[in-house]
Amino acid sequence: MKKVIVLVMCIIAVILSIYTLSRKDIKLGMYAYGTLEDGSYSYVLLKENNEFEFVRNIATSYVPIGKYKVEGNILILNGINDLYKFQIDGDKLIFLSSNKDTALIDKGTVFVLEKN
Repeated sequence: MKKVIVLVMCIIAVILSIYTLSRKDIKLGMYAYGTLEDGSYSYVLLKENNEFEFVRNIATSYVPIGKYKVEGNILILNGINDLYKFQIDGDKLIFLSSNKDTALIDKGTVFVLEKN
């Protein structure tokens, strides 16, 4: 019986370590793309308490807000009626998909963490 318990504990430890190694932690702050000069500026703001703000284009009046979560190396922004997915790559977020019209942002657009 003790061998079974030890084996189960070892298996759990291995699974947790694999999950921890594959999970990407994300830094809070503003991840930006584009410039104000050409009107392409957009950003993802990650706040405390897993809250986000996503300005898809500086010229739009609608700003999705809500909660975010990280699954593996994928950042998921979950708003009231919005869902956006980004791949986490260090200090970069790479836009993957949305349940909304993505005419404002192309798949593969890279948002970079702004340094303070």
